[in-house]
Amino acid sequence: MARCSQLVLTIALVAAGCAAPPPPSVQRVAAHSAVADPGGLLVVVDVCVNYSPLGTDDYFVVANARQGASALEVAAQPFLDAADLRTRTTLIPFVCGALHDPANAPKRVADEVDGSVSEQAQPLWVAPAVAKDADYVDALQTLATHVFRRSVAAYDKDKPSAPGAGTDTAADDERARRAAALVAQRSGRSSLLYLGVTGHSLSSGQATTLGAVRFVAGVAISVAIGPVFTAGGAQYGVIFVPGGPADKRQMAAGVYDLKQGQLLRSRVVGGGGDPMKPEVIAERNGLNLLLRDLLLSSVP
Repeated sequence: MARCSQLVLTIALVAAGCAAPPPPSVQRVAAHSAVADPGGLLVVVDVCVNYSPLGTDDYFVVANARQGASALEVAAQPFLDAADLRTRTTLIPFVCGALHDPANAPKRVADEVDGSVSEQAQPLWVAPAVAKDADYVDALQTLATHVFRRSVAAYDKDKPSAPGAGTDTAADDERARRAAALVAQRSGRSSLLYLGVTGHSLSSGQATTLGAVRFVAGVAISVAIGPVFTAGGAQYGVIFVPGGPADKRQMAAGVYDLKQGQLLRSRVVGGGGDPMKPEVIAERNGLNLLLRDLLLSSVP
């Protein structure tokens, strides 16, 4: 009888175990279908850094942008490897490739900080490896501009001043498709990942000056508002400092199907830090926000 009771208890425990929910499984990820095409991926890295010195107009700096692009290329590799995107080619074809204005007006640029400033149209530097193929450079620039503008416009879709707002989207799409066909032919790849960063850096003198201006403006506002309260015979007021000078950067990434001529996915992330420093451009947390959901999908 005791053996029977023990057998019944054992069966009951087994049955209860079967009815219980299974233990949580480890979540797996795989490359999103947008970038998993066997034709392979072309990764285009494009960095553009604007510098504000004290006492003169802003200008773009080529050397720091190139250093940031190289650091970004290295930092992006683990994300591409995690998606098992081993069939890929990575290019840093230019500096400031994505156009800032449709007319591509000349921009102030220097090779390095405090260097000689000149004016030229974008791109502000072209890699020697592609410089001899002007058609390829133009096509890459067209796609860089298209992906960056569309990504930012989608992110800022409610802002009429967003890049790409008010443009002829049909004509822009057609230009991008023609460029994609040439890029696919030249690169031998079927999809493109554009990884672009634009940044603005304040010199230490400029930051100090702007901070002082904001502080004085805050004091003036406080005086206009008047004292807030009185304690112990003394009057106290609140000094309002609106904002404050800050270095900043904006990162945009998009996956473009070169065969179909279509932007499939895009994402934009903003952040602080001095973009003149390569480690800021390649900061891992920002890249994680930018690339993880763009490249990877969960596998049940």
